[in-house]
Amino acid sequence: MFFKRILWGFLLPTTIITLGFWALCSLQQSEPKERSFPVKEIHIEPLSQVACFCDELFEPLMRLGSLAWDEEPQRTHRYNNHHLNPADSVYLNQSMMVRGNGDPKTRRLPIALAHMPIFGGWKKYAVLEPVDKNTGEWYVGWTGKGFFGISRIPINGRVRLLEGPGPVLWFGTNAQGEQVQIRQIGNGQIGDGGQFSQLPLR
Repeated sequence: MFFKRILWGFLLPTTIITLGFWALCSLQQSEPKERSFPVKEIHIEPLSQVACFCDELFEPLMRLGSLAWDEEPQRTHRYNNHHLNPADSVYLNQSMMVRGNGDPKTRRLPIALAHMPIFGGWKKYAVLEPVDKNTGEWYVGWTGKGFFGISRIPINGRVRLLEGPGPVLWFGTNAQGEQVQIRQIGNGQIGDGGQFSQLPLR
């Protein structure tokens, strides 16, 4: 009980301060909420210095919220994603994507809470990688019923993607915005300390 009081005494004010910075970072981004893209490519704008600063600022909170301090923390936030027009997802080649069936044991939560297991957030993840080992820097995105987005954080190699309550299609693009074929090579759960626990988590 004493430990829990100390934890919440630290976590509550830290969360309030961090959410304030999160809101500020979100306001600093000038991109529209939804973007359309040509059939053959998706344009990814580099992260601003403010966004990179916020990523570093949030890292301790995300580690604490994951209940797995020694694992690579979640780095997906509103300001470092492109929110795309769901209607444009028809241009993607589904044979180059990976299907996630979702975890029926999880709940639908606001994204900020979904990424924080300490608040009942999602824990299970899939591990993805480009089929072509020479892809180099790439980006991962997701689409499903009513949502379509892509992370603006570049990846080199493998990446972990959280599984929510519903089905999802994950896709990848290279640095030029062209779709690349990806595959699932494993899965795990936050806190299991498994072989994938140090991979980037989106």
